[in-house]
Amino acid sequence: RIRELHTISNTPTVKSMEEEALKAYVNALSRDMDKYYGNSYGTFGINDFSGLEYINEELTIDVSDRAYFRRMKESDEVYHFSDPVFSKTDGSRITVLCYSVYNEKEEKVGFVAASLSLEKLTEIAQGGSIYGGKSIIINAEGTFYTLGEDLFSSAVQASIKEGIPCEQSSQVTQKSIDDHQQVFYAPINGSENWYLCTVVDQALLYKEAKLLTESLGRVFIIMFFIGVVGIMVFSGQI
Repeated sequence: RIRELHTISNTPTVKSMEEEALKAYVNALSRDMDKYYGNSYGTFGINDFSGLEYINEELTIDVSDRAYFRRMKESDEVYHFSDPVFSKTDGSRITVLCYSVYNEKEEKVGFVAASLSLEKLTEIAQGGSIYGGKSIIINAEGTFYTLGEDLFSSAVQASIKEGIPCEQSSQVTQKSIDDHQQVFYAPINGSENWYLCTVVDQALLYKEAKLLTESLGRVFIIMFFIGVVGIMVFSGQI
């Protein structure tokens, strides 16, 4: 998505920030891409720094009260993922990916905003589950970017947040929540300290190892008795 917005932000229509052309362009983008982002309506918006966001030819919304708007206006960041918010177009829960727009003079004149449905992110997260575990997307501050926080008790949620790695690396880390559950933290490249967290029942996690241990134990016992019988037969022959 980041690469996609990089391409969009560098199109002549967007760089020019000409209002009527922008509205038609954004309308076409949303129509073609809504389903991929998991939204029912108005996936894309183009923002100048007046606080108005162009959604389509008929709709312009005011986002000046949004934290992501202020951050893009005041910082030099190329892109930014917002905290989860409610969409002003259809009321659904979304995060907004913002990507800076620069004019021909390399002046920052606005940004492209693409809303990502938390329902879609939840679907993606659950598709990455292992050992029948439950998966969520969470950032380093403990903000959930998927739906279904009620999958876990408040105590488990607190343990997940406490176990978030202090520094993001490319390694998957594993920590115990309690005597029965383990959580895996897999960093998501390109994001702002997001993790795919999967909570797994310890019994399922070590089920195969337990079966292997039991099988090896049975083999050892069988080999022991075979050895004893062999020694007895050999001793009798002597």
